[in-house]
Amino acid sequence: MKKSELKQVISEIVRRKLEEANAKNPTYGYVMKPEKGDDPNDPRLQMIGYGNMPKSYWMKKIVKDLDELKKYVQQENWNASAYLIEKNGVLYSMIKMMKEVSSEGIKEQIDMGNEETPTQDPTDVKKKKELVALQKKQADTNDRIRRIDATKQKLEDPIRRKIQSLDIKKAPEVKKLGAITKQIQDLQDK
Repeated sequence: MKKSELKQVISEIVRRKLEEANAKNPTYGYVMKPEKGDDPNDPRLQMIGYGNMPKSYWMKKIVKDLDELKKYVQQENWNASAYLIEKNGVLYSMIKMMKEVSSEGIKEQIDMGNEETPTQDPTDVKKKKELVALQKKQADTNDRIRRIDATKQKLEDPIRRKIQSLDIKKAPEVKKLGAITKQIQDLQDK
């Protein structure tokens, strides 16, 4: 084999190995190995370069940031909207991390970490089931609260716009009133 052919074969092998390594390494985040006391239904996710929290907290953060973004867009506050999206790319990175964690390869890590041992204490299993049921109730309640807040926002928006238009109409009248009041004061002073 010639030296140039050998270099080409080696570079091809190295290229393939690098591609394989990149496919296995997460870009935005990954599921951390569960520790004792961790909720098996709410695994801890590490966002690369940012931090780690349970999945439910990441979800709440994404929803909060999206609600804030929606509010800014509705107010046509484009600077704040752009800042929220660009701010270290956190919103974008959180969404990409959730997508990456949901992919098939990383789901296996979650499943492997959540396997229950057959020698587990029945009271622990009961507590875990109660915890899961309460967390579901909490999520349902949060959803209902979010829907109520959205309905409230929809009702408040037209009223807020009407108040703004009335304030705009009121401003020249207040100015006129000030001038009239000044004229009355001037006449009384004479």
